[in-house]
This record gives sequence, structure tokens and C-alpha cells, in this order.
Amino acid sequence: MERLTTEYCGNYVPRELCSIDRLGGADDCQLCCEYCKATEDGNDDCRECAINKCFNKLGEYENLEEQGKLLKLPCAVGKLTYWAHEYLGRVRCTVVEKIIIDEDGSWVVTSLATHKFDDFGKTVFLTEEEAEAALKELQQ
Repeated sequence: MERLTTEYCGNYVPRELCSIDRLGGADDCQLCCEYCKATEDGNDDCRECAINKCFNKLGEYENLEEQGKLLKLPCAVGKLTYWAHEYLGRVRCTVVEKIIIDEDGSWVVTSLATHKFDDFGKTVFLTEEEAEAALKELQQ
């Protein structure tokens, strides 16, 4: 995914508001002052600016994503999931008990079975309707 932020003077700022130098860094930036309430109060310090805080948080998440440390889970612990069980010919409702991430892969452990993250959207679903539709496809 393309980054939305770049680092400028110790903060993350929107890439669209910056001119980017040949090394990929910002060398000039039009800050968010026209939108920021902090400057209206006579405060030129961006550290308390809500917009600045949002861009800094987004920049941190983008860094984690680039380092492979940001993971989007397919569901949450305690969530009901629906398993299109081809061999039984029916949909099984099950509760997510834990999520395991190890060197062999990422797994969701439910009360009935263990599924890989890749199973979501194929045989495991977050709604019963999606599971029923998938089961019909599997049975054809």
C-alpha cells in the first residue's frame, strides 16, 4: 500500500501537502494550520493539534505495516463464526476461542475446529448467510 504520510521535522505529515526531495523525504511542507484549532488559540505548537496526532498515529501504523508487524485479524475472540462443512452438508455455528500466530501460520481456534486465516471467506464466514451460499457452491 502506498504511504499517505512522510516524516517532516520529527512528525508525520500528509505526503500530498509536502514537496518530496530526491531521497523520498519531505523538504517543504504546508502544514495543516488553516484547519487546525490550535493555531486559532494562538498556539503555534503542533504537538497538541488533533490533526497532527492523527497523522502521527497513521505514520506509526504505516511503519509497522512496512515492517510486517501490522496484522489484520479475520475476527475477534468470542465472535460467532459459521463454518460451511462440506462433508456434513451443513453450516456449523462456532465460537472463536483463541487466535494463534506462530511460525507455521496464523490460526483461529473455535469450539469445533481450527482454521487458517486463509479459510475465512472460503469455508469460514462471519455471517450464516455467507456460509450457506458457500456451502451451496461447494456442493455443486
